[in-house]
Amino acid sequence: MPKTFSDKDRFAPADITKNEYDYLYNDGENYFFMNNTTFEQVELKKAALD
Repeated sequence: MPKTFSDKDRFAPADITKNEYDYLYNDGENYFFMNNTTFEQVELKKAALD
């Protein structure tokens, strides 16, 4: 069941962090990126970026 909100509803601020990543490569199904600070690599499914 969908929830509707009124203008009186209050929410905690979202915890958002900005990071810079470099594109490394793709293997046809996934894209690979590297965090510029930690050098950690992350993988995203192609469908998530389409």
